Amino acid sequence: MSTRSQVLVHGHNAIVYRHSDGYPDGPSGVLKALLPLCADFIKFRGFDPEYLTAHIAAEFIRLHRAWFKRAQRQRMKDGYPFGPMDRQTEFIGHGVEAWDGVFHGDVEYIYIVHKDHVEVRHGGKGFWDNSTLANTDLVKKVRFDGKGYGRPRKKDKIKDYS
Repeated sequence: MSTRSQVLVHGHNAIVYRHSDGYPDGPSGVLKALLPLCADFIKFRGFDPEYLTAHIAAEFIRLHRAWFKRAQRQRMKDGYPFGPMDRQTEFIGHGVEAWDGVFHGDVEYIYIVHKDHVEVRHGGKGFWDNSTLANTDLVKKVRFDGKGYGRPRKKDKIKDYS
């Protein structure tokens, strides 16, 4: 099953949807793509939520299409040609949607991009029925240089970004 996630840039009302590989860490993890992109973007352009959201979506799509091309070559090499239905995989999995304060109920991770860090949240108890920030748990905060802020504390407040 896919690990769905959404990325919200603080101060913008659009959200990037990622259908699979939504885990924070690992070789295909969200943070591996997100941290260097945000660091470079903010260094050279400043914190511009609208453009940053577009660049995040574009980077996720670029990485997905590169993966797809590698998978397609391997399948052809193994003697399993791609058909039209397989080809759809290249163009699904990511989107940009208007955000009204409610996330998809089936996402596992939510990433909130700030000026100097990314906040990683996980759908908590009651998230499926009421998919708002209030029903998420803080997993960690990671600065763009990759260093964390330490483990979240229970007293860390949920911020309302709507």
